[in-house]
Amino acid sequence: MKTIAKLIQIVVIGLFLPVVAWAGFSGGGGGGGSYTLPVATTSTLGGIISDGSTVLVNASGVISTPVLPISGTFATNTLAYSPNGTNISPLALGTNLSITSGVINAAGGGGSTATLNLSDTTQSVSTATPSPEINVATRTITFTGTSGTVAIGAINQLGAPTINATSATTFTDLASLLLYAPAAGTNVTISNRHTFYIIDSTTAANDPSQGAFTICATPGVSAGCVSLGGGVLYTGNDIHAGRNVFVGPSGSLITGSAVSRLYDSTAPTITGFGTGAARTGDSGSAAFQINVGTGGTANTGSIVFANAANHFYLCTVRDETTTSGFDVAKVNSTNPTTQVDITHYTYAAPTTPAAWAASDHLNVQCSGT
Repeated sequence: MKTIAKLIQIVVIGLFLPVVAWAGFSGGGGGGGSYTLPVATTSTLGGIISDGSTVLVNASGVISTPVLPISGTFATNTLAYSPNGTNISPLALGTNLSITSGVINAAGGGGSTATLNLSDTTQSVSTATPSPEINVATRTITFTGTSGTVAIGAINQLGAPTINATSATTFTDLASLLLYAPAAGTNVTISNRHTFYIIDSTTAANDPSQGAFTICATPGVSAGCVSLGGGVLYTGNDIHAGRNVFVGPSGSLITGSAVSRLYDSTAPTITGFGTGAARTGDSGSAAFQINVGTGGTANTGSIVFANAANHFYLCTVRDETTTSGFDVAKVNSTNPTTQVDITHYTYAAPTTPAAWAASDHLNVQCSGT
């Protein structure tokens, strides 16, 4: 008697032949047969075969699917993206957007919109680098259709929009780009908060049309430009301030094509004057005092600045001790950018130099031009 001990059914998936065999074991004899594996359908269990493009099988029989490019035109659609590598969130494309070879193109018109909207209001990320929202990796870009001199180029650009309205509308403030400062939330301390932060030391000496951050009425024309670079403010025209203008420790304000040294932050030195003459004050050239010393015969002295002005320094001098005379500050003819000479006169003899009284105190203010 034939006894079937076990039936083994082998389903071959992918590249295996669709015909398999079954075998039985009996104690007194043997027998066999064949079985044809049906093609798999939505309702029938059966065999499948790789198409060689969307489903792949390697030499070890491992099935895989390739990463396929997304292409096509979408009216209103939603793609999926992963903000933290785990959770899938919606990315709404808006209308009239197309994705071709990984490039998103917007062609709004006739009242339609082209909007890229990050719709989720909260998300969790493991690190702030790279940025969790818009992040463009450091990369190399090669222009293949340019040559010669290009007037102005841009890697990322926002065009100048023309704003219409169906009824009379007044915008108190309207911006092409509006940014808000980051706010500290739970368990967060922000030591230095920045709404707009540029990491760039680009600066071109004395040229307001070049800098890390530049605003120009006409590209490349210095007269209409203001730029920031290397910690220095450059301007191609006048500076108008609603209130005060403060100059930092370097004492330099660059305007047009020249350095205008408003003051020298390094304390100047003095020569001449009387015995033991000394300068006091910690405001550089902006304001200081000179004790003319003793002796009673000196009628001249010089102020020497550590950093040269573009053209010369101008100084005002007032003797706060003796009021019967006056002091004249004159640019030194040999060292005009670094030295100013002071001469004392009396009102009784205004054209003849006269000696200072011993230990007279002179109040001095100097600025460069």
